Amino acid sequence: MKLSHCAVLLSLLVPSWCSPGDQLDEFEDCIQACEYTQCGTKDMASNSGFFNSYPYDSLNPLLRLLLWDCPSDCDYQCQQIVTELRLRDGEEVLQFHGKWPFKRLLGTQELASALFSLGNFIPHYQNLFKCYSYYQNSFGSLKILYWNIIIISAITSCAWFFSTIFHIRDLLITERLDYFFAGATVLGGFHGLLIRVCRLDRFAKRRHAVSIMCCLMYLYHFLRLNYDWSYTYNMRANITVAVLQYGLLLKMGYDHYKRDPKDPLWMKPLILIGTVVAAMSFEVFDFINLTFQVDAHALWHLFTIPPGFWLYDFLYADLETLKLGYKE
Repeated sequence: MKLSHCAVLLSLLVPSWCSPGDQLDEFEDCIQACEYTQCGTKDMASNSGFFNSYPYDSLNPLLRLLLWDCPSDCDYQCQQIVTELRLRDGEEVLQFHGKWPFKRLLGTQELASALFSLGNFIPHYQNLFKCYSYYQNSFGSLKILYWNIIIISAITSCAWFFSTIFHIRDLLITERLDYFFAGATVLGGFHGLLIRVCRLDRFAKRRHAVSIMCCLMYLYHFLRLNYDWSYTYNMRANITVAVLQYGLLLKMGYDHYKRDPKDPLWMKPLILIGTVVAAMSFEVFDFINLTFQVDAHALWHLFTIPPGFWLYDFLYADLETLKLGYKE
């Protein structure tokens, strides 16, 4: 698939953050009634009668440990109530606050997405230590290329760790950490690949200039989101850098093809990028299966686990080819 096609596909992933479920009168009435009867709020509740038929469960220690409070629990309970009523009446399931109304399992809001995010964490965390051993045994400017892979694996490990936390419990702080580290992952990958493709490991001043440029780009990104949090800007910024990153991977594949067309190494970037883009297509056809508590977003995370392992296999094999004619 051409990069232009990837850009079009990724642009379709910009979500609608004003969910239809939030606007339902019955949802608002339910929350008002719950907070009035269960949380001791002073606002008068409407005579909805929801909690005559749907008893309210008090918070258990696990929920309190995960920072659930009465208002947030009311929000969750009302999502479940309204969804159950809509299913009973043969109406479609709607999203609330940009997410499907999953049942809370072990206090976790999106258990499947949390587990699959943890699965994505594993290859990056494992290769953090594996690459460090390669780094210790390398020499000259090649050491710099291994160090860049360590940076990529460290940042990406943090990103998937905070993604796991965010899917366990959606709070302002967990959302911010998830988004900030996701942006750092994309920019960190771009930084490492640019230095490799341009062989800036051999030119200290140019390499430092690229590193400073990437740091300033991330600083702008961080300040921009703190000044005016915009999901649209965040998505477009990540898409732009991701497409550039894919371009660098394709350039590496092309270089290996020119070196030895019979060596299948040149095909790995194509397979890696194709798999990731195919996984992202789940977001275009957004859906939920309430029986299995799985949605398109969870499947996206599931199918990005194997490319995490493939990426490091390719990067190590790529550096092995440099060692063949390497001189300190």
